[in-house]
Amino acid sequence: LVPQASVCPALARPPSVLAVVDRSDAPVEFVAATSTPVALTTIDKTTQSDVSKAREVVVKDDAAWVALWTEHTSASKAPVVDFSRNMVVASFMGERPMGCYALTLEGAFRAGSVVTVRRTLNVPGPAVVCTQAVTSPAHIVITEKTDDKVVFATETVPL
Repeated sequence: LVPQASVCPALARPPSVLAVVDRSDAPVEFVAATSTPVALTTIDKTTQSDVSKAREVVVKDDAAWVALWTEHTSASKAPVVDFSRNMVVASFMGERPMGCYALTLEGAFRAGSVVTVRRTLNVPGPAVVCTQAVTSPAHIVITEKTDDKVVFATETVPL
């Protein structure tokens, strides 16, 4: 375990990676890694999704999109997405017992053949007063279609 004082949280944020290894006197080589931003456009961001289980989803076709949207909300038809050029990325926090929970897809970047989506989860802190309402936070975005692997980097932030 790394003592908390030895890690600077301001530096340990995506797209950086913090690796903790056993002490070694062997030489260490740092290699510059490059990444490019990936644009995200919000389709829906809510605390009242009908999706009750936490999960992340990447959708690349109309049939899967209509099924996901219908599960997310039956209140409206699925927005039109051009799946020849785009894909949908969604994150669902699942059902939560109070109103202080939130989820935001903050942005994304591509490094090599991996697209990393930065996700922030807001959770109630120890001294926070929250509404007593069941919520189910979700954020659904559209982005350029890719066959690259999509992963989520999650930061949990107490309120």
